[in-house]
Amino acid sequence: MVWAKSIVVYQIGVMLVKKLVRDEISRLIVFFYYYYYYYYYYYYYYYYYYYYYYYYYYYYYYYYFYYYNYYYYNYYYYNYYYYCYYYYYYYYYYYYYYYYYYYYYYYYYYYYYYYYYYYYYYYYYYYYYYYYYYYYHYYYYYYYCCC
Repeated sequence: MVWAKSIVVYQIGVMLVKKLVRDEISRLIVFFYYYYYYYYYYYYYYYYYYYYYYYYYYYYYYYYFYYYNYYYYNYYYYNYYYYCYYYYYYYYYYYYYYYYYYYYYYYYYYYYYYYYYYYYYYYYYYYYYYYYYYYYHYYYYYYYCCC
């Protein structure tokens, strides 16, 4: 009887141990399954986030590059246009200055020529006047002192 009772207790104990082992194994399987699932999900999410971040970075880099290129092109174009305009303006100013200088030189030359002509004319007039005066004086002298 005692032996039978001990067999029953032993069998119950084995069943309980088996049940506990099964429960623990199932728990471990579920734990590992969920852990793997969450790990996979987390990895996927991380990968997706990384991809999104990379895409965003690439887009930002592209936008920055586009903006920089646009800015550089605009700056270069504006600078070139400004330089061309400045060069044109400088050339125009230089041309105007040259023209003005030429005009001034011409005017000066003309004025000098006119002055010279006037001086010559004045000299001639003076000479003529002197000659006339001399002649008059001579004539007057001759007229009064002749006879």
